[in-house]
Amino acid sequence: MLHKMRASMNRLKDMRMERKLILVFLLIITLPLFLISYISYNNYSDSIEDNTIAYSKTVLSKMMERTDDYIEDMIRISSIPAYVDEIRTNLIRSNEYEKQKVKGEDSHALPRDFDTLLMIQRGIEDNISFINTIKRGANSVYIFDQFGNGYYTAKSGGVRLDIPKSYEQWKLEASESNGEAVLVSTQKFVSNLQSTRYAFTVVRKVIDRSLNPIGLIAVDADIRFIEDQVIGLDQLTKGNTVIVDEHGHAIYDSEKKWVATNIQNEPIIQQAKGGSGSFYEMVNGEEHLFIYTTSENTNWKVLISIPVKELTREAAVIRNVTWFATGAVIILALAVSIVFSYALTKPLRKMIALMRKVQIGDLNVQFQVKHRDEMGQLGNQFNRMLSRIRHLIQDIYEMESQKKEAELHALQSQINPHFIYNTLEAIRMMAEINDDTEAADMISLLGKLMRYSISDLREVVTIEKELEHVRNYVEILNYRYPNRFVLTETVPRKH
Repeated sequence: MLHKMRASMNRLKDMRMERKLILVFLLIITLPLFLISYISYNNYSDSIEDNTIAYSKTVLSKMMERTDDYIEDMIRISSIPAYVDEIRTNLIRSNEYEKQKVKGEDSHALPRDFDTLLMIQRGIEDNISFINTIKRGANSVYIFDQFGNGYYTAKSGGVRLDIPKSYEQWKLEASESNGEAVLVSTQKFVSNLQSTRYAFTVVRKVIDRSLNPIGLIAVDADIRFIEDQVIGLDQLTKGNTVIVDEHGHAIYDSEKKWVATNIQNEPIIQQAKGGSGSFYEMVNGEEHLFIYTTSENTNWKVLISIPVKELTREAAVIRNVTWFATGAVIILALAVSIVFSYALTKPLRKMIALMRKVQIGDLNVQFQVKHRDEMGQLGNQFNRMLSRIRHLIQDIYEMESQKKEAELHALQSQINPHFIYNTLEAIRMMAEINDDTEAADMISLLGKLMRYSISDLREVVTIEKELEHVRNYVEILNYRYPNRFVLTETVPRKH
């Protein structure tokens, strides 16, 4: 790994200057853009999520408050029979007639007085019709005596076809309430209009003035009351809403797949812990944000699921626009960086081309300085360097020429003494032939004097040679002026 990193660094170092500049420009421009875009998108997404959670909790709380008020009204309606004498009286009469019927059947008595029963039914059902007009959304009101005989009137939604079965459930719920109203979770039923209906119910025992139970009242609430509130929220969030009671029974479900069933083991119900909160969960391979809150009165919990893609739709649009703008800026930056890189490195490339000419021997090149920047200063130094090199070469050439002339002169100076020596030697030989010994000796001494005089001045000589040179000179003088000069030597001789 380290070797690869070093190899990459070496390749980067070997890269041409304009490519390095382009890379630097792109890094300087793209990194901040990507960083700013990423941070902005995340902050915007988090802001949308926080605002959505806060807004949804507020809406859900308001919705549950309206539902709680609606249920409170249903509870008040369920208490009406306890205060209406006509309902109490007719329920008591219905119970007495049922008791008489049981006794008559045991003792083979006559059948029940149906006229009296019809009067009881009309008395109770007229009051039920009045109760139905009190609260909008109450689907049906059912009143039963102690023997399960039911009294009701049909409304637009119809009445249940399974009244005996429903009565047994309501009776069981009310038996454990000590006379208080009991809220029963949503049930699914078929009405007499042959349509499938959903309703949650408030049931309560009907008691007389002695606080003895004389019957049962059940007030059905049309689930459409909740649906009317949820539809707008679901349309806004593009999600679904579920309401469950404290035992996990589904009161309402936007998709109608869980309503009137127990869903306490569903993952989303398991995660919705506490009074309120939010969490993420995958549903059918798609991530959803779940937000929930709980009613303090009924302990019903309402959950709303929002697809994350819908939650971040606006953020995704902004993200895409940001990425598109970033890409456009990068392309523009790339074009600008290419132009600037080649413009900045153009003088450098010219300098390299001039250096290559100098490398092959062309010293008559010159860098054209147009600006006073670093390249201009480098060009000036380059031109000065070439000028100095040319002057040095010229000086060296002149020195070589002078050296050759000096060598020639030296050779000539070496040739001339030899010519003179040879000439003197020829003269001396002629004097010897003519028996002129003095002339011959003088010529011989003169040759020695000249040879010693033109010898190398840097040569180290002994005192003996210097004395010999002086003797030769004095001897020539004595030939010219006989016996006039005497040489006295005081230098001790070496034995």
